This record gives sequence, C-alpha cells and structure tokens, in this order.
Amino acid sequence: MNQSEKLHILIPVLIGLSVTIGGVLLSAVLLHSGRIGEGAAPAAALIPYAVGSLLTALLAARMTKERKLPVGFLGSAILFGLLLILSLCWMGTSMQPVRIGITAAVGLGSGLCGGLTGAAVRTRTNKRRKK
Repeated sequence: MNQSEKLHILIPVLIGLSVTIGGVLLSAVLLHSGRIGEGAAPAAALIPYAVGSLLTALLAARMTKERKLPVGFLGSAILFGLLLILSLCWMGTSMQPVRIGITAAVGLGSGLCGGLTGAAVRTRTNKRRKK
C-alpha cells in the first residue's frame, strides 16, 4: 500500500470519527435534556456510529482507484478499532463482549453497505466518462 492509498483511508476515517463523536454528543445532549427517553439510549449511541461507519466506507471507496470495496471495509474496521480503543482506554468503559459484538456487527455491516455503495457509484461515474 503506497502513501497515497494510506491517505485515502485516513481522511475518511477522520471524517467518520468526527461524525460519530458529534452524533454521540448530540445524542447525549438530547438524552440529558429529556427529549429522548432513557430506553432509547442504546439506539442513540449506535445510530451515530452506524452513520459514521457508512460514511467512512463510502468516502474511502470513492477516493481510491483500485480495490474499492476492501478499502471501504478497511476504513470502517479502522474506525471500529479506534472507537474501541477510545472507549476502553481513555473513557474507562468496562469490557462487555456482547455489546462489543453488537457494535462490531452494526459498524462492519454499515461499513460493508457503504463500501458497496461507494464502489458502485465510482464505477458508474467511470462508465459515463468513457462514453
């Protein structure tokens, strides 16, 4: 993987991380103010992560020229790893394997969807240019 390909993963991961953290902060404000009930707290945490993972994979797949789907999926996997390290080490969250598994499934599933979409959009754009 050359320097350019590494950059094609780093930028989408940082954008996805920003979107995820911003969404989680917005969810926390809405939970604290009472606009969202406490029963919706798990969904309020997972939805921003799913959107961030989808966006990461979509942007990574669109920015690369080759191996679009694997690069998009790799971007969402890196985002998951960063958020896992952040939550376990920095925030001091306890290890809960079931929640980690659910979060991984949601993130990697949305990353797969984003990677497929990004690869398809890029291919369609290239076909239009050739005509």
